[in-house]
Parts: sequence; structure tokens; C-alpha cells
Amino acid sequence: MQGLFDELRAALGPELAAIMTQRSLELTAETGITFDAAVISEEALGWARRYNYELVTGLTDTTRKLVQQSVSTFVETPGMTRGDLEKLLQPAFGENRASMIGVTEVTRAYSEATNQHQRLIRDEVGLEMRRRWDTLRDELTCAVCGPLNGMPEENWVAEFPNGPPSHPNCRCSTSLTMDDADTLRQEAIASQTAREKLLREQVAGEKPGAGAMVQAGPPFATVEAARQALGSEIYVAPGVKESDALDVLNSVATERDALIQRHPKLGEVEILGLDFDDARLRRDKATATYYEGDRIITLNSKSATPQAREMAAKREKLKKSSSTCTDVENLYRHELGHAVQEQLLTEDDIFVMRDEFLDADEGLLARQVSSYAVTDPEEAFSEMFNLMASGRKRSFKVLPETQEIIRRILGD
Repeated sequence: MQGLFDELRAALGPELAAIMTQRSLELTAETGITFDAAVISEEALGWARRYNYELVTGLTDTTRKLVQQSVSTFVETPGMTRGDLEKLLQPAFGENRASMIGVTEVTRAYSEATNQHQRLIRDEVGLEMRRRWDTLRDELTCAVCGPLNGMPEENWVAEFPNGPPSHPNCRCSTSLTMDDADTLRQEAIASQTAREKLLREQVAGEKPGAGAMVQAGPPFATVEAARQALGSEIYVAPGVKESDALDVLNSVATERDALIQRHPKLGEVEILGLDFDDARLRRDKATATYYEGDRIITLNSKSATPQAREMAAKREKLKKSSSTCTDVENLYRHELGHAVQEQLLTEDDIFVMRDEFLDADEGLLARQVSSYAVTDPEEAFSEMFNLMASGRKRSFKVLPETQEIIRRILGD
């Protein structure tokens, strides 16, 4: 069995260490406290070498041989991903358990990165920071983790000293804060109460904020004023500054009004909720997300800061991909493009969009629109929609039928 563990360390260790290092760099940006990247990387590699991979214990001889063959193939084949390893492990564990191993170990690496950063800040800087539990707040969040969302480590450290995972397939994470435990508890309880209210409204078939539209435009002085004016439920996650969220909301409202004035049909697009949950976006490795069905857009709370706008302006000047811009207007228009696909496109439109994408020149699409547009037809549509709705670019030499669909929606 020791030989198997050694092979697993060789296969999974470098990837888990890389995940830890990336998360540590994110924590550096969040806390403003920097450490030598070489120290962070060495700490991550040390943990990966020491970890025991207990999820693969209790194997039969036959299963152990299958795992050893799979891991050896992974190690010896350049360019293989964790997903490839999961497929190799499926004959030994089955699809569900192989996926569970991948999800759980990545969650563990994320948590260990937070633990490592907390120790470095304490030992090197002499500052005590508190860990906070963060869930993804979606329909898959379990009864164990749901009540822990936003809670300080004092509430869970006795049971989960290292943080998530609290169970196999756990997708939670932890973040660092200077807030005191009582403040975090109050915010977490208020957040859970607001979320439960929203879910009850959705289950009852009600539209959050329906009937509350107020004919008042930005700038809004409070989140509540923005909620009434936009007709959308607004959720500000624990740890997100309300002032940052308010800056984004004012920018969204201004951009929305300008878009509808130029393109009236966009007024038919329904956005039922605006969420500000930076921890969830980090876990999803996204800067913004549109959730179909729920019709909720999650935005980065820092997307209206001067730094975000400066970066976006530089990328625009260099003609870099719109998808990698960090300013709220680009993010909002891109996610609105996904909402347009869900709500305004016909089945024929979607067929044409997807069929045309299959034959597209990827190099031309990347140059004309963005590198992210090459991902899939839905992202290509949203990237083109962002540029066309903003007025920055009206035509491309690629995906002509998709362009016609967008022009019809925009009324051009």
C-alpha cells in the first residue's frame, strides 16, 4: 500500500501543490500581505508530499493494481489533467467515487492554502487573522455545510480543525478576515435568513422584487434603494463591503438604462437577482456568472473600482480579450448576453448559433472577438453580444449568422 501512496503523491501532489499556490496568491491579494512566492510554493509542495490520501484506503489487491496502473499512466503521459486521471480511476472506483476523490482533494488543497497563509501571517507578521467558512450557496449545498456559511472558525474548528472538506464531495472553502467572531456570526445569520426568504419566494413561484419597481435612477444611496429600482433581489455575501456592492449596482443600473434606451428589446430580459459573492466566484474561477433558470447574475464586488477600470482601459487599448476585462460594464454585458440566449432566442436561433460555431475558424474568432469566444458557442455569442451592444464593434468576419441574430435582438 505504501507504494501506491507514493505513486499517488507523484501523480496528484504537483497539481494539488499548484492549486494551493494559486489560492495562496489569491489570499495575498485579498489580505494585502505578501510573502515570497518561493516560500509559498515550498510550503505547498511539502504538504502535498506529507498528505496520506486517505480516500483511497481499504482497496482489494485487484483494485490496488488498477489504481497503480492508472496513476502510472497519468505520471508517464505529459499533459494529462485531473479529469483524465478521474477517467483512468473509474474502472477501480466507479465514476462517482473517482469524481469524488478529485473534488474532495481539490477542496482540501484550497483549505490547506488558507491554513498555511494564516500561519505565515501569524508567524512572520505577528497578526492574528480568523478563518471563515464559505459555501457555494447553491442547490447542492448540504445540511452539514449550509449552516456553516460565513461562520468564524470558533464555530467549527473543534469538528473540522483543518476546515473543509467536511465530507466527501465537499466543495466549500475558507477565507481570512480581521472581523471579530460575533460580527461574523451576526452577518452569517442575517445572510442565511435573507437567502432562505429568497428560496421560499422562488419555491412559491413569486418573483423577488416583483411590483417593487420604482422610477428612480442611479446613483442609489443604499442597496435597498437599488433593489427597488432594479426590481431584482440583491444578495451581499458576508465579507463583501456594502459600499463596494453599491458602486457596482450604480454602474449596473446606469449601463442597463443606457442599453435599454439604445436597444429597447433588452428591456424584456428579466434578471431576478444580483449577487455579490466573491468567494463563490473564486471557487468557480470566474469574474461573473449568469445562472440559468434562477436568472441571477453574480458579479465581483471589486469590478467598479478605479483599478478594475484602469485595467479594462489598458486591455481595450491593447485590444485584448473583452472576457478578461475586470470592469463591471463588460462583465454585465457579457452575462446579459447569456440571459438573452436563455430568454430571447428561439430554438432555431440556438441551433444556428451552435451549428455555425462548429465550422468557425478558431484563429479568426480569437483575433476578431476574443480568445474566450473559442470556448463554446454560448461564450462566443456572449462575447460578440458584449462588443456589439457596447457599440465598440458592429461587425466581424466570422460567425455571420450569429451576428444577424444579435442585430435582430439589438434592433440594428
